Amino acid sequence: MIALTWRGASIADAPVPSYWEEEVDDVINRIELAKEDNNFNAFSFGFLTDFHNKTNYGQSPSLLEYVMDRCSIEYYINGGDFSTDGALSTEQMVIEDLMEADNKFINIAHRALKVEGNHDVAYST
Repeated sequence: MIALTWRGASIADAPVPSYWEEEVDDVINRIELAKEDNNFNAFSFGFLTDFHNKTNYGQSPSLLEYVMDRCSIEYYINGGDFSTDGALSTEQMVIEDLMEADNKFINIAHRALKVEGNHDVAYST
C-alpha cells in the first residue's frame, strides 16, 4: 500500500483511488526493468504536464515524488499548464495559480525544470 503524504502529512481529504496503488507499483516495476535492460549511460527523468491547479485532485506532487524516489530519478520536467482559466485569466490570477502550484511541489521543486503552458501565458490583459 502506498502512503501518500504532502509536506509530511497524510492526504486524507483527497484519497488516492485503490486502483492507483497497483498501477503505481506496475509503473515502478517497468521503470526498474527498463533501467536494468539499459544499464549503459542512461538518463531517466519524470515528466508532468497539464497540472491545472484548480481542477486537479492534488495527488500529482506526491505521486511524482513517490515514483521518483523509488526509482532513483533525480529530475523531472513540468510541461506547464499550472493555471486552468487560460484566456479568461488576468495576469494576477495566473501568478497566483503558479505560486499555489509551486507550494504543492515544494518537496521536489529543486528537482524541476518548468516551462509555461498555453494556459499559463494566455491571460487577457
